[in-house]
Amino acid sequence: MRNQCLVFCLFSIFISCNNNEVSFKSLIENKNLIKFSINSISDNPSIEVDSLIDSIYYIKPQVSDNSLIGEYSKILFEDNKVFILENSKTNKAVYAFAMDGKFLFNINARGDGPGEYVSIHDFYVDANNKQVGILDRSQILKYDYKGKFIGKLDLRKYLVKNIIYNNNFIYAYTYSYCFENKCHNLKVFNMQGELVYSDYPLEKSLQDFPLASDKIYLNADSNKVFFNSLNNDTIYRFEKDHLTPEVVVDFAEYKYPDDEFHKLLDKGEDVISELSYLRDSKYALFGINNFSLTSDYLFTSFFKGYTVYYALFSFKTKNKRIFSSLKPSDNILITPRIIFANDHFIYSILDTEYLDWHKRHEESLGITDPHKDFSKTLIDRYNYLLKDINIDDNAVIAVMKFKSF
Repeated sequence: MRNQCLVFCLFSIFISCNNNEVSFKSLIENKNLIKFSINSISDNPSIEVDSLIDSIYYIKPQVSDNSLIGEYSKILFEDNKVFILENSKTNKAVYAFAMDGKFLFNINARGDGPGEYVSIHDFYVDANNKQVGILDRSQILKYDYKGKFIGKLDLRKYLVKNIIYNNNFIYAYTYSYCFENKCHNLKVFNMQGELVYSDYPLEKSLQDFPLASDKIYLNADSNKVFFNSLNNDTIYRFEKDHLTPEVVVDFAEYKYPDDEFHKLLDKGEDVISELSYLRDSKYALFGINNFSLTSDYLFTSFFKGYTVYYALFSFKTKNKRIFSSLKPSDNILITPRIIFANDHFIYSILDTEYLDWHKRHEESLGITDPHKDFSKTLIDRYNYLLKDINIDDNAVIAVMKFKSF
């Protein structure tokens, strides 16, 4: 009888713990909640880059035996440096460059031994402690700015998908499993790997939704960290022990209906077969895909049809710009698609074949002829960016500052 009581008590404690796991912390009302509406979307709208961009500069990451990058999977600007992740089939490494493109160091420790990683699911930069954290199968391996391994955090019981570092805490979006239909998917850890806060119960069917593999859930600006979930129009701000709704992006008639969305969730992997049908619909699939907040702007991207759309909102003026691509100008050389945004800047990656074509084109127009009438801006750009370009160089990062609007 005593053993039966012990088993019952332990079972009761176990159930109680799991019930606590799914209780949602109360959202603190934000009287300053900002709402932007996307009530009109033109088909494939392009805008002149000169109307959006105030200034531009280019970063040319140096090429060496230790810094040849095949693809840019993620870029972070931290500690006055550029950190580039290559997460391709053939190479998994992080490269650090000065803002002038000079190569500083890399973290290239692929393997299965001590201090090595098998895969890279995400990474962060801890500028306070001069460290880089690499997420490998829910473990965070820490390296210093010389690429030396210095320690590991084991978070495997939380099944971590994405991470962000901010102010001596690690914020994680996780595939947490529990015995309920919903589990907390947001976790906050201290730098010793101890869980200090969890929140946002999410349906399990949302965790592995196959049409949202590149969805960005977490972002940060200064000392603020933000979160947005799939098919959710609200961006939340992390506080010490709760989430606060910060911005609502109202997709109005373009929002995918909740009841139809849950029908898709029920189909699991079979939903992939309906992708063509979904892209032919009028809806944005599925809400915000990527986002960045600053004190002045909200920058988001979303999918509609086969097109990526961008929406830029000004907090000061309440104005907005919605577009699918930027039209290059004579003065600003970029690719039509924006890769990501943060602070007051947007970024585009220029591959070397693209730049080599422009080099040969401008040379055919006589830009090297001092007697031809070219502006100083074009000549300076040719000399810095195009003159010595080689198709075997690393891709160039175009950094563009928003105009006020």
